[in-house]
Amino acid sequence: MTPRYSSSPAGPLAALLDLPVLNGALFAPSAFDTCRLTNRDLLAALRFLDSYQESDKGATRRVNYAALDVEELGSVYESLLDYHPNIPTTAGRLHFELKEGFERKGTGSYYTPPELVAELISSALAPVVAERLAQLPPTATPEEKAQALLALRVIDPACGSGHFLLAAARWLGRKLAGIRVGTDEPPPEAVRAAIREVVTHSIYGVDKNPLAVELCRVALWIESYCAGKPLTFLDHRIRCGNSLVGVFDLAALKQGVPDEAFSPGPDDTKSIAAELKKRNRQQRGGQRSFFAAFDAPAEVAQFSKAAQALNAVPDDTPQDIRRKMERYEALSAQTARDRLACDLWTAAFFQRFTPGAPPITTETVWDALEATSAHGQVVGQARALAEQLGFFHWPLAFPEVFAQGGFDVVLSNPPWERIKLQEKEFFKNEDATIANAKHKAERARLMAELEQRNLSLWRNYRQTLHIAEATSKFLRRGERFPLTGHGDVNTYSVFAELAWQLLASHGQAGIVVPTGIATDDTNKYFFGAIVKGQNLVSLFDFENREKLFTDPDSRTKFALLTLSRAAVEQATYAFFCTRADQLHENARCFTLSPDDLALLNPNTRTLPVFRTRADAELTKAIYRRVPVLVNETTNANPWGVKFQVMFHMSNDSHRFRSASELQAQGFHREGSRFVRGETVYLPLYEAKLIWQFDHRFATYDEAGKETRDLTIAEKSDPATQPLPRYWVEASEVNAKLSGWQRRWLLGFRDVTNATNERTAIFSLLPRVAVGHTNPLVLSETVEATDKLLVCLAAMNSLVFDFITRQKVGGTHLTFTVVKQLPVLPPNHYTPTDLRFIVPRTLELVYTAWDLAPFAADLWHDADEPLRAAIDQWRQTAPTHPDTPPPWLKESHPFPPFQWDADRRAVLRAELDAYYAHLYGLTRKQLRYILDPADLTKQELANILDPTEEVTDPLDPEGYARRVKQSDFPGETFRVLKDKEQRHFGEYRTRRLTLEAWAVVGERGERGEE
Repeated sequence: MTPRYSSSPAGPLAALLDLPVLNGALFAPSAFDTCRLTNRDLLAALRFLDSYQESDKGATRRVNYAALDVEELGSVYESLLDYHPNIPTTAGRLHFELKEGFERKGTGSYYTPPELVAELISSALAPVVAERLAQLPPTATPEEKAQALLALRVIDPACGSGHFLLAAARWLGRKLAGIRVGTDEPPPEAVRAAIREVVTHSIYGVDKNPLAVELCRVALWIESYCAGKPLTFLDHRIRCGNSLVGVFDLAALKQGVPDEAFSPGPDDTKSIAAELKKRNRQQRGGQRSFFAAFDAPAEVAQFSKAAQALNAVPDDTPQDIRRKMERYEALSAQTARDRLACDLWTAAFFQRFTPGAPPITTETVWDALEATSAHGQVVGQARALAEQLGFFHWPLAFPEVFAQGGFDVVLSNPPWERIKLQEKEFFKNEDATIANAKHKAERARLMAELEQRNLSLWRNYRQTLHIAEATSKFLRRGERFPLTGHGDVNTYSVFAELAWQLLASHGQAGIVVPTGIATDDTNKYFFGAIVKGQNLVSLFDFENREKLFTDPDSRTKFALLTLSRAAVEQATYAFFCTRADQLHENARCFTLSPDDLALLNPNTRTLPVFRTRADAELTKAIYRRVPVLVNETTNANPWGVKFQVMFHMSNDSHRFRSASELQAQGFHREGSRFVRGETVYLPLYEAKLIWQFDHRFATYDEAGKETRDLTIAEKSDPATQPLPRYWVEASEVNAKLSGWQRRWLLGFRDVTNATNERTAIFSLLPRVAVGHTNPLVLSETVEATDKLLVCLAAMNSLVFDFITRQKVGGTHLTFTVVKQLPVLPPNHYTPTDLRFIVPRTLELVYTAWDLAPFAADLWHDADEPLRAAIDQWRQTAPTHPDTPPPWLKESHPFPPFQWDADRRAVLRAELDAYYAHLYGLTRKQLRYILDPADLTKQELANILDPTEEVTDPLDPEGYARRVKQSDFPGETFRVLKDKEQRHFGEYRTRRLTLEAWAVVGERGERGEE
């Protein structure tokens, strides 16, 4: 409970109260020592600590502290992050309140479920211990084994309340106790004593939140307490600081401050920043005799000796603890010079470039190392920033570890949060008007007025913005994170690289991070390096559908990532798990080699997201036959595609006009356009308005507020056009499309998900404005419209969608993903293929007059045999009368096709079956893509073997029986299947596609007619 020694000869204050001396800080000097508290207020505080009410009218209950498990401190800490203390003054009297905040969101802190911690202990810690013990000779004594185990160093660089460190200490303590007593089931008292040794020798932690650091120490104290002994000294092991911001290698001091530190921020004077960058570059290129003798490893080794002397002192008596404290203070004094230099080096990234501010440059850092007197204001600025932001200099904090090459094990669930300041989050509890602004332009206008309206809040915002921008600059340009310091940095990415950097030569790391660490383009350098070096042990992906984490959305995807400094022959993967016990199901787990990743994602070497081993094997087989759309490693781009984002819905919102705004300016509507004289405004299509082969999927209401699906009756009118929310001037659209002369576009939905009804959603569009969630695919080399149409058909096929689902790890179908999807090249299609695909696809897309320009281009580009096939198709297909609306200005070869939902389902099934043939699938593999539960266990045993146990897959009773008996963990189009079973009483797409497969197969594999 307490122990700080007083100057009184009576000794510790705790002893004066007849309390055991434990080495806590209850009686340590405090800023509140001279304050007074009334008995009434003290008793009220004790009452709140002692009891609670579940509701205002509920009964009062006692808090059972005896039943509070150590891990529950983590959930307490997490809950406290939802609030921040506020002490306002009312009627001249201070009072305390908890105000809702976003610190938990800002730190991305989430309490890790024990079952996930246990998995990482098993994958990262246990193998290192096993290897360390295996290196001992067979004659090693129990004490030699114990010392080998205690020599391990385990770190959590974002330790929070210590959940991972507790688990590691318990696991190691049980292992140590077993070695000492010679049994696998040591007695509890032996385990507790062993845990105390482990905490004293092996456990390290860092967190930037002081409350978390205190809770972590308390948790370790409780877990390792032994009667008759004081609490262990942990000040030098569980440290407060920002693990990401500071010096990681003292050699950086010798190299000087990077020139990129002088990139100006939003409130800086650019000319001053440019002058300082030039001065700094000159200083870095100069010579100073001091640095011939500056040896970073020698510095660390010197500090390591002092740290080892500190660690050699036992924790058995209060006197021992006091000696440790004295040696810790001596070590801090010994490292003071280097710490100041490190603070200055780091502060250079956070300084303001304004008139009159004394600068921090390379020379300032070198002066500090030479103990040359520095400008007092500069030193004060650096130390203030170090205190405020928690600069953490790793080789000074843990020199004994860095002198030996690093940590043996890293275990962590680091924050998952963007560094970039999120304006809506910042203003959420400060200014609701700004936070709830309709769009970015409106928010920018309100923020521009803030300085006059609320100067204090404006200054707070600008300071917070400066810190966020400077932190991003440090992470991206500070040369500490070359693999993950790119783009819009997320903390989990740089923490993953930090975990890798912290490892010794045979160490392992086990961390919980979003699955994007392996799938997102921003992480391709890090994950590619890990894969290329064969340092990936395992990656187990989870969806939060069963709320392993309470607060994150159920769709949140995260992974247990285990890395090894030593090369690993092959990595193990599992995806779409919802519980930890699923990691032990053989069907879910599979292996991939670096060559496999190069085949599947040649541009990024990032990881697909396979649900099962069968998914992985089938996908690899397809990639061996079909090239990716754009191969950046070989510069292959057979379709000549380029991607384009036309307008960003937030950044370009000042260009948008609503219907009411245009009408007020005298515009009138012609079709979906607004016209006034020669000025035309085109509709702005958002992704939600389109679907596969359907540019009229949804529409906004007249007020531009809500969207709804267009009805069959509306789609049956070829003049019907969807209403957008906004319009954009045609001249701006044409400027964006300056290299594209066609009167139509090809776009796709960026916002999607691997578990939606469909994932890859491509559609033709009229020549309109499009938002950033509806990016465009344009071809610079393929001019034939018929070839572009078959490309669209391929991208909307079931087999293409199946592959896409293996690549989308989040909620966006990015350009990076699309480039690496397998797309049959233009020269793969024979004239027979075109005559089969083009008429069917044309009927699917050309259902409205606004796509008449596309029909005209197709007819113009088609050769005579294809024109004949289209004419023959039109003789039996239902079409509209040739009566175009008055707003149609372009010519047309024939009127649109009628919208017939049942007929469209058949046409799509025929195309899906045809593309299954083109992609080289067998019927069994097509059945698998449609529904894995349709396959028997024997069929699933080898998805590449074409042999089928099922002779008639179209037998509804047999299909129902197989589905009921299946326990296969994979799924492909479950949402589509469930939807069709509700609407049609059957999985209609499956039946129609398998029926079409039989017909297409009779015509030959390439659909010969």
